Amino acid sequence: MKRHVIAVLALVGLVLAGCGSQDKAAEKSGGAVEGKAGNIASVKKGGTQTYANISITVPADWEVSEEENLVRVYSPGDTVLLQIEEFSSESWKDYVAKAEKKMTEYLKNDLGSEYKVSKKGEEKINGINTYYFNYSYEDPDYGKAICYTYAVETGKGITMLTFDVLEEGLNDYKKAMGDIKASLAVK
Repeated sequence: MKRHVIAVLALVGLVLAGCGSQDKAAEKSGGAVEGKAGNIASVKKGGTQTYANISITVPADWEVSEEENLVRVYSPGDTVLLQIEEFSSESWKDYVAKAEKKMTEYLKNDLGSEYKVSKKGEEKINGINTYYFNYSYEDPDYGKAICYTYAVETGKGITMLTFDVLEEGLNDYKKAMGDIKASLAVK
């Protein structure tokens, strides 16, 4: 979580410096902005966010930012971080054959070995194949974070969707996260 806060501070500066031009570009292009990471359908607050062949709908008061290879969406107060990241172009069959190993490697690259998996497995969301890890980790500055990372089959590869929420805000944001998950679609 510490890394996320540092990223947030850096992103706030970047967003304040460049967000206005992206919003104007989005308006001129009918809502699409081509970035380094890909085509984001909307870079404004809230609404449907499309990236890496999936879309989710987020509340209007949540902030959206694009980085080099991912999209991050922050709840008010940064209690919840959603992250969408293009992962691979492999088929679902190839991915799921080694899903647990690939998810473990993915999380180790982000968190090291300082996380604890409580549940994992395959789940269909709106008829879409996913493989998930439900896990937690301790951040020395912010406390315990509860996370759900889904490897999503897009038909063009695998996209990672992560919900990272501070434990103290889990109950406050449970409905919003459920609504976001229920809005998942493949584009």
